This record gives sequence, C-alpha cells and structure tokens, in this order.
Amino acid sequence: MHNTSSPHIRSLLRGSEIIGASSLALGWDGFCVERHQVAAGEKPAVALHHHFVAVWSGACYGQRPNLRGQSIAFSKRLGSVSLLPVGQAPPLRLSSSAEITVVAFEPTFIAHVEAGFERKLINPFLEKVSIEDPTLATLVSLLMKECDTGGLQGRIYAESLANAIATRFIHLAKGGRVVGAAYGHASSAQTIVRVLDRMHAEFTTNLSLSALAAQSGYSRRHFLRIFEEATGQTPHQYLLHLRLKYAKELLRKKSMPLVEVAAASGFSSQSHMSGVFRKLYGATPGQMRRMIDVAC
Repeated sequence: MHNTSSPHIRSLLRGSEIIGASSLALGWDGFCVERHQVAAGEKPAVALHHHFVAVWSGACYGQRPNLRGQSIAFSKRLGSVSLLPVGQAPPLRLSSSAEITVVAFEPTFIAHVEAGFERKLINPFLEKVSIEDPTLATLVSLLMKECDTGGLQGRIYAESLANAIATRFIHLAKGGRVVGAAYGHASSAQTIVRVLDRMHAEFTTNLSLSALAAQSGYSRRHFLRIFEEATGQTPHQYLLHLRLKYAKELLRKKSMPLVEVAAASGFSSQSHMSGVFRKLYGATPGQMRRMIDVAC
C-alpha cells in the first residue's frame, strides 16, 4: 500500500510509485516534495499547472523531441536537475527506470518569491532539461530529508528551504538580463523588534516563516535578509536557540521527565531535542542535567 502522493507530481512523472513519505501529510503551504520511482517506457505529453524542480538519483537514458519535433537522445546523471515550469511537458521515452525527487510549487508561491526580488527578471520561464547545480540538488535533498523525518525541524526550516529552492529555480529558469530599479526597502529596526517579540512569546508553537514575513510586511526573501542582518541568524536558528535556552532552564526541574521538557520547549520529540543538544553542546539533555546537579 502506497502513501498518498501529490496528483501534480504523479501527473508530471506519468506512471510512478512514491517512495517513502509525502510532505502533503505535513500541511506545508504552497509546495510539496516527494521521492518517486518512475518506470521505463513511453510518457505522453502532459499539461503542467505547477512549477517543478526534479533531482535525478541515478543514471537514466531516453529520448525526447527537440524544438523541431525531432527525436533526440538524453541522459541523466546522479544529481542532475531538471526545471519544469508551468506549461507542457513533452512526450518522452525512458529506456530504464529512474528514481527522482521532485519539488512541486504552486504558481502563487513562485510569484510571491519573485515579487520580493530587488530587480525584476523579464525573461519567461524556460524548461531546463538537464543541468548540473549541486547547490540546488543539496537544497532539494535537505527538504526531502525534512519530509522523511516528519517535519522534525519545524515549518520555518522547511519554508526557508523551499524559499531558497524557489529563488534558485526562478534565476535558473529565467536567467537573462535584469531591468528595473531596486525596490529600496530599508531594514526597519521597529519591524524586527515586533517579530522578535512574537518569537519570544510563541517560540514553543509551530511558527511559520510565512506568518513572520507577513507580520514584517516584507516578502519572505526580503524578510530573511533583513532578519539575518539584524540578528546574525536565520529565523530558524533564532527560534532554535530560544527553545534551547528554555529547555536548559527546565532541566533544573529534576522531577520533570525529559520528554515533557522537550514538549514544553517546542521540540517535536525528545530525540529531536537530544540531537540538537548533542550537536550544539556536545552533551545530551540528561548529561547536562547531571552537570547542573553537580554544579549545584
């Protein structure tokens, strides 16, 4: 029995089986990521109503028509990236099965990201059959990993990754010359203070990047930039440190189970909290609790 998967990704891949989890279950807004196994064979042309970034997980060969309608051979290598904007995917023939990780973006999500650019890209979106972009492939891999863990790092982390993928998609799929003056938005200290006040008040909840950006009045891309300029951290890093600070205070309550400390601090699980503690402090919460006891 296979997990529920995105109908848009299934339509794009034209005969595939999902491998593992779909981010549909996590309720991420405006984008979805899935890993699929696509069977060899003929794939008919299909209309695309979403934008897609696809990363190939292994070598694959096939044929597809060029702009003149002539059949040409193509090949994909491990890590090859395909960019498929809204429009139509041409027919193709796969000579072998393939594993692909796909991020699907709603057009409104891409439009919102593009609206935050300081300069407007005037070229239309163009399909990129196969490009080598290790940065983009890594971002997609991280988003898929976050999906596989059930959204362990929280919505801000996932949305930050999606924003970075969308930004790179726009530049790579459009490219060309840039026109238009810079927007000229200045970083507002008062705006950042309001956002920080909310983060301090709601750090145990599943805050979203979209909500924080909306409160700031800026696009997600511009908000991420001014937030990092003001704090030296991304929103995800800042939120994580708020949770860690609170968890360390709760560790002083010796009778409070670690699973309750994790929940009260906004971590998705005790194992998530332990992993973050080990990464940043080199010790588990239990070890830190014992160190606190010794110090006292």
